[in-house]
Amino acid sequence: MIANLSNSKLKVATPAKSKQFRRLKANEVVRRDDFVMDDQRGFEPWNGLTGFQANAFLKPIYRRQKRRPTAGRKAQCKC
Repeated sequence: MIANLSNSKLKVATPAKSKQFRRLKANEVVRRDDFVMDDQRGFEPWNGLTGFQANAFLKPIYRRQKRRPTAGRKAQCKC
């Protein structure tokens, strides 16, 4: 979770501002490493039951993006 302290309030980055997360599609199954977006608290890890589809929840469910290899870096051959 990304947070900044200012004016004694905790501000949490929303998914629109952060490219770390993507919203689950309606038919994707929720896992333990997913996050629930709460308007007041921001991202909260999902610790409940698993196996439900994302469209069964009232609040949006997010998942961390997988890291992609950098396009500029190429392995050099040591021939």
